[in-house]
Amino acid sequence: MPQIRTATITAGLNYSDTIAVIGKNIDYEIGSIVMKSGQSYSNTTYTFQAQIDGVWYDIFDTFGIQYTVANTEGKHSLPADVFKDVNYVRVKGATNEASDSEFIFMLIDILK
Repeated sequence: MPQIRTATITAGLNYSDTIAVIGKNIDYEIGSIVMKSGQSYSNTTYTFQAQIDGVWYDIFDTFGIQYTVANTEGKHSLPADVFKDVNYVRVKGATNEASDSEFIFMLIDILK
């Protein structure tokens, strides 16, 4: 059963609150992100940042390309090799959002 986490970019900011994918007895990893219908997302694409030791870093794939999702309503799959070891993540836009924008993260069970 997937777990759901919601991140919001508050109006006037260009980054969301933090999604924690770590905790006691949690065996999940990030599987996908959903951009809800009816939202007025201000940016054309969004990137992701991971927090390591209190510092935020942009997330890149194995080829050095920054991972992005387009401003398209619906479910976007996030590649396991890019997000497998991320414990704290946030969404970031290039410019500030005009209104609050929600992103739904779906966490999937880690197969053991």
